[in-house]
Amino acid sequence: MEIEILSALEPPRATDRLLEIYRADERQSVRESYNRRAEIGRALLAFHDRRGIDILESLLDAEVVPLSGEQPNHQYRHNVFNAITRAVGQDFGYEHMNFDPSIDEAIRRFRSWWLESRFTFTFPEDDHPTENNNANKSRLDNPPPRRDSEVEPR
Repeated sequence: MEIEILSALEPPRATDRLLEIYRADERQSVRESYNRRAEIGRALLAFHDRRGIDILESLLDAEVVPLSGEQPNHQYRHNVFNAITRAVGQDFGYEHMNFDPSIDEAIRRFRSWWLESRFTFTFPEDDHPTENNNANKSRLDNPPPRRDSEVEPR
């Protein structure tokens, strides 16, 4: 719930608190921790904060994925990887609706790209911006009209 509320706030206040929650998250169960970190990563992506990609990238290894019975639940990896690909605007050769083993090669391609692009990457323009980004954009693009007392003489 707190992450949803923070997603509606302005950075850096929201992003600082999201990272604080992320650092304190290690005390939860594997599944709760994984889900919370994924939620934080996606929230940071909504702010176009590259640290969200770093957090989500750390969740891609099969060893950290919550178990379903005795096997890792790979749908978690699929969902996290798709969040990354949507954010960066590239699919790295992975275009599946559900988990497919080819994700391993796509993750390798993504990680190689991220090592090279991490510090120069800029988020693509949103086709469907979040409410938060849309509100921020409209405030910047459409400032309030000037009052008559603020109009400069000709």
